[in-house]
Amino acid sequence: MKNIDYRRILGKLTLQTMSVIAPKKAGKMATRLFAQSRNTAPYRQPFTPMGAKAIAMEDSSSKVKQIFLWGNEDNPQADIVLLVHGWGADCASMFGLVNLAIKQGYRVAAFDGPAHGSSEGDHSTMFEYVDATQKVIDQLGQVTRVIAHSLGGLVAMAAASGNQQIRSMTLIATPYCLTDVLDIWSSGFMQLKPNVRKEVYAQLLLENGVPVSHWDIGIHGKNWPVPVQVLHDSSDPIVSSAHAKRISDVLPGATTTELNENLGHFKILSSSKVYSEIESFLSSVSSSSININNKVAVS
Repeated sequence: MKNIDYRRILGKLTLQTMSVIAPKKAGKMATRLFAQSRNTAPYRQPFTPMGAKAIAMEDSSSKVKQIFLWGNEDNPQADIVLLVHGWGADCASMFGLVNLAIKQGYRVAAFDGPAHGSSEGDHSTMFEYVDATQKVIDQLGQVTRVIAHSLGGLVAMAAASGNQQIRSMTLIATPYCLTDVLDIWSSGFMQLKPNVRKEVYAQLLLENGVPVSHWDIGIHGKNWPVPVQVLHDSSDPIVSSAHAKRISDVLPGATTTELNENLGHFKILSSSKVYSEIESFLSSVSSSSININNKVAVS
């Protein structure tokens, strides 16, 4: 029997009522719901994954308290592949990618984003997640590759673009911009009235210090000519594969593979086909390889 999220349904009904009698309050309430980070993955007690070591975050003000690092014991100075998970998930969702990067001689790092997994809180913002990702990259110092899923791809692009040490990025089922994500959420499931959606945009501006439109791959990656692998499944019901094309159109170093594997938005992270695509990409890119011609492959 399918589980029913009564809390979410009640929140939706309350919002629809509030949007008529108190749109400003409804806007704040909707923003709070949008910022929830534990809808699908509840708080998890801290633990160290098998084969990894936990490194304490040096920035004591961060909600992120530890980074996990899988290392090549024979080469402790090897380049690092950083894994960035999607919104509402945690770093465990990316663990299937660890071994394939280690086999190619990389070390691998992952962390629970702010208010995700074992990190503090149950609400977060794009600014917090981007800031945490930048701090992880800075602390580790040897991150040269990034692999990110879903909204984590937008976070990774905002955190890493322009950083000369990053030499490639893989975006898996990534939306083109936060505006699209918010529009899908607010006008789709939540069915918010336009006046309430306007208040949500205003509230997010206050919380992030930048407008929602700032979180856009077209802004952060447009002039960043590193190799970018874009992977998307044609059956994704949450972030349509049209986003992959938009990303490819704006990034000078993008190569897009649209998969027809019926993987949807989450199973794509456990697909052997996807692992093979990423493995091939990691082995083919180098510090000097820049692809300025977008290519789209269907497999």
